[in-house]
Amino acid sequence: MYTALISGLSSGTANLMSCLITHPFDIIRTRVFFQFHNKDETQHYKGIGSALLKIYEHDGFIGYFRGLTPRIMRKGLGNILAWGIYEYLVDKRAGVYID
Repeated sequence: MYTALISGLSSGTANLMSCLITHPFDIIRTRVFFQFHNKDETQHYKGIGSALLKIYEHDGFIGYFRGLTPRIMRKGLGNILAWGIYEYLVDKRAGVYID
């Protein structure tokens, strides 16, 4: 049980860090990809650099982290469950599991 807890906490921390690092790039990629579905011409970009500047001008620094909480919740809970169950099953199979 202890190993499953440590594994769950480790995967949660790793998920948090990976989401914090990659989310701004995902925001830029998504906005550039879907820009032509937006009728607002101010939200159209010439490229990645243009998107980077316009997001900062329009939304500020926090604009790069919009939608971060749902992403952390979705990915984090899945990772914690997957790794926690995996470690539990490995310990159980090896006969190391202690109640």
